[in-house]
Amino acid sequence: MVAYIDPVAFAYRTNIQGSTKTTPFELLYGVQATLPQESESVQVQWHSSAEDFAERVVARAEVIRERMNSMHSTAHGSLWLR
Repeated sequence: MVAYIDPVAFAYRTNIQGSTKTTPFELLYGVQATLPQESESVQVQWHSSAEDFAERVVARAEVIRERMNSMHSTAHGSLWLR
């Protein structure tokens, strides 16, 4: 049973969620998850500093907030996240 936890967790983390319209993996790391067999050369993106990482996280959060505002305003006619 324990042998199935990692694949199941990976499957969940790489599925697009309805509420955010993105994957938990992409929210956390800022890139889409890929398996080694999906690309010929695996490139790891390192952040030059903690500040660089924080800026990318904030920028990604803004994109998600805009998506959620757009979805909500379309459904209800008003903006709700500010």
